[in-house]
Amino acid sequence: MVRNKINKLFIIPLFFSVVTIIIIFIFSFQAGVISTDSSLAVTRVSARLIFYQFDSFSTELQDEIISGMHFSIRKTAHFTIYSMLGLNLFLTAHFLIKKLRFQIISALVISIICAAADEINQYFIPGRDGNIFDVFIDTAGAAFGIAAGIIVLSVIYNRLN
Repeated sequence: MVRNKINKLFIIPLFFSVVTIIIIFIFSFQAGVISTDSSLAVTRVSARLIFYQFDSFSTELQDEIISGMHFSIRKTAHFTIYSMLGLNLFLTAHFLIKKLRFQIISALVISIICAAADEINQYFIPGRDGNIFDVFIDTAGAAFGIAAGIIVLSVIYNRLN
């Protein structure tokens, strides 16, 4: 009976996996101008948090700082959302598949497929381009999320035993 309830827990991370994939593709379908404007807004907020009195800097210095940070912010966003996807896919697989190796492989393969589909989609969106480098960043993020899931579950199971 308890095992049956545990197996049904897969619905929770599956739900979050689906939501994460939807979010990824909402961003993926944005035109280049909209995507750039969104990430520049996030970069500006980040700059305000990092640099004391950022708004008092000259416009040229603000633009230089934002320009320097923009690439890193965009790639960090890729890594982060795919970390969440990898973690949730791994947790879903954990409740459905017995062997750890297959849990890892299934979560990673699905993440890579999503990353590749995301970049292929962007290739056809005006002002965007598909970038294989982003697939590698996304895969690294998914692997990080999977590793985090393994560590957290190991700690939980060790404390329960």
